[in-house]
Amino acid sequence: MSADITTVPDVYYPCVENGKYFDRHQTLKNGGFSRKYKNGLKCPCSCHETVFKKYATFKKHCSGKRHIDYLKSLNLEYKDPVKRAIDAERDLKQSKIIITSLSNELERLKLRIDFLETQLKCPVGNLISFE
Repeated sequence: MSADITTVPDVYYPCVENGKYFDRHQTLKNGGFSRKYKNGLKCPCSCHETVFKKYATFKKHCSGKRHIDYLKSLNLEYKDPVKRAIDAERDLKQSKIIITSLSNELERLKLRIDFLETQLKCPVGNLISFE
């Protein structure tokens, strides 16, 4: 049995200052990128599993439409804290409903298992013999 060690890339988060998100990748020039992110860097703006290992490719990614749209959406959400609070409350209520439903289903299944286990323990008799 071998113990494999896997490395996980860091996740990039833009900076926020005065209520506005912006990229901070410029601070990682001159080798700082590869020293700081030895396992690479992954940007949450994309559902792709792209891991950036070099500053140049990450910088190019940050100038792309998807990343720029991601920053815009963060800025819109940041500017409307009431909407964020309402969305969070809605998500919490939905999560509680799902948890309650799953908990009830779990209890129902536990009862069913208990019932079936008692049935297995009860002697049924000889079902093969016709005497």
